[in-house]
Amino acid sequence: MIKRVKQLMGIVLASTMVVSGNVVVPNICAYAEEENANVQSGTYGTNITWTLENETLTINGAGKLTKIDGIDFPWAESDDIKILNINTGITDIGADVFYNVNNLQEVNLPDGLKSIGDWAFANSDIRRLRIPDSVESIGEYAFSCANCKKIVLPSNLKSVGVNAFSIPNSGCIYLTGNAPEIKDENWVEAPGVVGGSNVTIIYPKGNKTYTEAFKNRFANSYVNWIEEDINDMSLELEKGDAKVQSVSLDVQGKTVESNEDNGGSCNISIKILDYSGDGLMATHVYVYLKSERSNSEIKIMAEYDADTDSYVVDRSNLYDPFSEYIADTDTFRSIIVSGKVWIEKIEVESDSGKTKPLDNGYEEIIPVSSYGIVSKGSDPYVAEKPEDAKYWFNVHRAHAMYFYEPDLTIKSLADNDGEIYHETKNIFVEDGVSAIGMNNIYKANDIDGLKFKRWYCPYFDYMEDDEIYSCSCVLYPEYDRDIIVFDVRFADGQDEIVDIQKTKYEELSEDDFPVIEGYENYNWELRRDTGAIYYFMDVPDNKPDTPLKVKNSSTLSKDKITAAVDAITKAAEKTNVTVSMDNATVISKEILDAVKGKNLDVTFNSKDSSWTINGKDITSDSVDDANILITRDEENAVDSSISGIIGKRSAEKLTFGNSNEFGFKANVNLAVMNGIANNKAVLIQKNENGFAYKSSSNVNSENFNITVDNGNEGYVVYGDNGDLNSDSKIDIRDAMSSLRHVSGREDLDCVREGFADVNFDGNVNIQDLIKEIHVVSGREDNF
Repeated sequence: MIKRVKQLMGIVLASTMVVSGNVVVPNICAYAEEENANVQSGTYGTNITWTLENETLTINGAGKLTKIDGIDFPWAESDDIKILNINTGITDIGADVFYNVNNLQEVNLPDGLKSIGDWAFANSDIRRLRIPDSVESIGEYAFSCANCKKIVLPSNLKSVGVNAFSIPNSGCIYLTGNAPEIKDENWVEAPGVVGGSNVTIIYPKGNKTYTEAFKNRFANSYVNWIEEDINDMSLELEKGDAKVQSVSLDVQGKTVESNEDNGGSCNISIKILDYSGDGLMATHVYVYLKSERSNSEIKIMAEYDADTDSYVVDRSNLYDPFSEYIADTDTFRSIIVSGKVWIEKIEVESDSGKTKPLDNGYEEIIPVSSYGIVSKGSDPYVAEKPEDAKYWFNVHRAHAMYFYEPDLTIKSLADNDGEIYHETKNIFVEDGVSAIGMNNIYKANDIDGLKFKRWYCPYFDYMEDDEIYSCSCVLYPEYDRDIIVFDVRFADGQDEIVDIQKTKYEELSEDDFPVIEGYENYNWELRRDTGAIYYFMDVPDNKPDTPLKVKNSSTLSKDKITAAVDAITKAAEKTNVTVSMDNATVISKEILDAVKGKNLDVTFNSKDSSWTINGKDITSDSVDDANILITRDEENAVDSSISGIIGKRSAEKLTFGNSNEFGFKANVNLAVMNGIANNKAVLIQKNENGFAYKSSSNVNSENFNITVDNGNEGYVVYGDNGDLNSDSKIDIRDAMSSLRHVSGREDLDCVREGFADVNFDGNVNIQDLIKEIHVVSGREDNF
């Protein structure tokens, strides 16, 4: 092979004209330094102007850009040029024009360019290049560049010189037109057109000019030939040299069930055609998913599987959120898929050949990407809408909801996972249920004077009513008042709840805090927790064997207790002793012990009620302080579970300060609820089977009496005596209902039983039936 010897010289001439005799010879080159030292400009010959600024060489002119009289170009072998822009008007680039411009990486050639001469860009650092379709010939060694990754040759190319391209870096050459003629008449041997290794050459599918003889002339190195549809060629320089060949989605078009018990799964397998030879090692494949409900884009890197020669996304649990790294902010974000999920696009990232310097002295590779066709059609290549998607599946997402409700009877948090709440229900709900919608799925009961309002999740702060549940949650009920728990904790790890108050937290004062006998010098410390508000008292001793004793501020003073005991002791049997409770609500044990066993009535007058207890009715062997506070709720009093039996009657809810057995029977006098014109009040109370009739009373002078022996939740229902059917009249239907009940043919509910007890003795028997018949038949005017 003949080797060409290159003679290089740099000539800088003065900008004035040289005069010899009568002949004026013009300078070929002229230079100018602008005020900015980084800008140079000048002319070459009569038709070329050039400017070098910020490592960019711009050439303007008309006609041919060729050497004149062997004089080098002003930019010859410059190391300062990285970008070259040749503007429209230049028709030919001659030999050696940019030879040895070592740092030149980016070249932009004009439309209308016809030819590129021998060695024109040899030994430059071009990385990616598109040659305009107007170019018809390329000379030998024209692009002998060590780092070039991609060259797109023009569709009108007719001839190419030997060794025109040297691409040893697993690059790609795209031939877009007919096979060009190979000019090699000056060569003794017939070398190939391409020098290098692992080069991929892509030529148009079905073009008959690409014969085996032609391909053999490119065989100077290892060449991988690919016949490709011209429309599928990645001709854009800033796109990668790869494409998606096939996609396999194992749940294509199916619905995947996803919840905590069954996470659901999907597998995506992608075959890639990589044009850049052995560039698979430098290729990254990313799958972009979109979820219909979240409308978020999820970018997932696929893993290469050597066994199947494919890239795989294997998601074994679709219930867990996808975690995506955000490089811009160096953070992760969680995205939950639900509803229709589809592949929006598949990105194949390749090595561009370009690099950028890092602060540590190394260089970072700048990648380029191409996108696989995942929509139903071929254009666009991205399925932005679910209806356009070719690859999709549905995720039916359900969440486990754990409902926790309070138990106000527990005595220790140590026995109940550290709180008064316990799980009462566990259900799966559809994805997309709102916080307020959860109330329709399951509603908590009103308890102990607390009216249920809504569910909330304390672990996600406070959820607004329209906020959507998108994961499993532990839900707690919110009531119209707060639950305040006072708990004493001991050194041995045991504890004892000494008081549970139901009030609005902002209305709580230190006067409401319980005082524990023997622990008067300790303080309560606040800790807001899941559903309740906890106050803790930590003491250094172990828990005592006997329950703690609360010094309740609602107990009468010591001198008043002494006075009451003295009056009871001195009173004769079958008489009455009156004790004024003032603001106190607790009858002390000393008073109850004094009256126990005596046929003596003691009436305790408080602000809202009057309790009368006979000593013979104290049945407990060991009485304790009795809290006689009664809270009356006239608004929305009726619990949904008994609203059917109360019907249209007026009712009010009674909540007792002492929720246990009193140890005695008492007659309680209360004021009538506002606006009541009925003549009877019926008390029903809760028991293990629901609600039961307890006692009843005439309504006289805006007062009535009830008989109680425990503090269970209760209701006072107002109506007319003998009116079982709540129709504001006493007729044959009431009598027939009473008859069927007395004869054993019909059971009355607790409310109707109370109004059938016309004799107020706590039972419905033949005497009540006869009385009912007499009134209905007109033999008696009233009860």
